[in-house]
Amino acid sequence: LTDLGMWHLTACACCLPGAGCYKICGCLARIGPYAAILIAASLSAGATFAILMRASYEERTGGANEINDDKEWKTVDDLESFTFLYSYLIELILVYFVYYPLMATVFFSGAVWGCLPCIGGRPKEIQRQRDEKMKNNTNSNRETFDDDMV
Repeated sequence: LTDLGMWHLTACACCLPGAGCYKICGCLARIGPYAAILIAASLSAGATFAILMRASYEERTGGANEINDDKEWKTVDDLESFTFLYSYLIELILVYFVYYPLMATVFFSGAVWGCLPCIGGRPKEIQRQRDEKMKNNTNSNRETFDDDMV
């Protein structure tokens, strides 16, 4: 959702001069990139804050799931508090290099066309174009036949 919103803020063609929505949202073409930078910086700052709070929590509890109220919140002194980032890194590697390519291949190859007719991938698009071309050919043949009759 954030990716799509950022795209609309920075590169949406409907907000450019001469396009349909220029009168409504034409100012987005000028302020959109600056708003996108502000949003990206805010999200980065929030993510950094969350990482540091998690590391401080790990330092405070010593990695245990229980909270000891007698311990004070303190600064992070060592890198052991950031070990949760290893699991996050492994998750990202799996998503980008295993799960996403696998799912994209399955969905866009048309392998699930029989089970899910709405997801046919490239084979479904080729079949749709063939059907549309045949329909246009039959319509043009009828028009030609009708013109010959007159």
